[in-house]
Amino acid sequence: MLFAFLSSLLSHKRPMSTSKLFAYNGLVIRVCCVDRLQLAWLEEFLVPAFSPVEAVTADCTVTFEVDGPRCASLGGRGPHPDGLRVAGFAFDGGPVDMPVWESRNADRVIFDADSRVFYCLSQGGAHVRILAPAALPSRRISLMRVVREFAMSDSWASRRFVLHAGACALADSGIVIAGPKGAGKTTLLMYVLGCPGARFIANDRVVVNCDAPEPVVVRGMPTVVSIREQTVRRFAAFEHRWSQSHYDERVTLQEADTDGAAQRQTDPITLTPAQFCALLGAPLGGSAPARLLLFPRLTDDIDGLCFAELSPESAHQRLVASVFAAGAPRQTSQVFTVAGHCSPPDPAMVSEQCRALVGQVRSFDCQLGRPAAQIMHAVSDLLEPLRSSPPTPSAQRF
Repeated sequence: MLFAFLSSLLSHKRPMSTSKLFAYNGLVIRVCCVDRLQLAWLEEFLVPAFSPVEAVTADCTVTFEVDGPRCASLGGRGPHPDGLRVAGFAFDGGPVDMPVWESRNADRVIFDADSRVFYCLSQGGAHVRILAPAALPSRRISLMRVVREFAMSDSWASRRFVLHAGACALADSGIVIAGPKGAGKTTLLMYVLGCPGARFIANDRVVVNCDAPEPVVVRGMPTVVSIREQTVRRFAAFEHRWSQSHYDERVTLQEADTDGAAQRQTDPITLTPAQFCALLGAPLGGSAPARLLLFPRLTDDIDGLCFAELSPESAHQRLVASVFAAGAPRQTSQVFTVAGHCSPPDPAMVSEQCRALVGQVRSFDCQLGRPAAQIMHAVSDLLEPLRSSPPTPSAQRF
């Protein structure tokens, strides 16, 4: 009888989880889950902006668990009777409000209606358990977002701030491409990454670190790369490679090559940073010293590319408007943050940091017109000074 009882317990025990430690600007996050492929996907998505580390103390822990009965039990309790909501994941329009769920213990429970998972927060929010009813590939995005949100909240420090921007590096120089949604950041980034030696850093979020006097360092904050059809049509080789691949943001490079993929989104195309770089033939990079600041604008009034150098004051105005979630009532999460990192950034301090950045780099307005064969030549000419001497202030059309 005893042997049968013990055998029954062992047969129903939970699978052993595995874990990895990731560091971002000094913040260390431990991630635990049973599915090794899920952890491999996360590492491929985050690195090299995040660094895998070993044998250090974590500031926070994120655990992903598949537990159908527990999810069903939580679902049956319903939202908090007072209708409480909290600022969850931060996007460029500001954090998305999520409902607080009824809980019978010390955990704070948040429900994510989009991915149908629960976030259970304990130890002052430093430990997050993600409870999912099933291990769907799309729920890998939920895990990534929680990990990233801790790093995002930590990035609004006294000498750091976050830009709505892409970034890449050429030689030892970082190029920041900043602007609001729809400005043409991804389009210009893809042109720049077509230059020999260019390395990808970020597509949509960049953390600016002003800790050192000079130069200011920019580090990527990984996001799903979203590419609209009108942008893809400009890059025939990229479009062909994508059409021949099985890439989408829910799988690793190896999974896509080995197993293919399920139905994927076609407009916009959505990719992991590693997939984006594989299709472009550009290497991944984590950070670089900032040397050039570009502000793209899509227009149908011209063919090709027209760029003009901006004065420090004009560049400062454009940069402040490009701060992540600029104008939103709140820019940080209320829940996915370690203690002491949940206060909204001071706009005056961010403005001064923007002024420090434009004081150290050259800034250009870049009008991206209708596709033209000479655009790559124009981009190369714009970037050539990074390989040699500083450019002469000018306005040019190609």
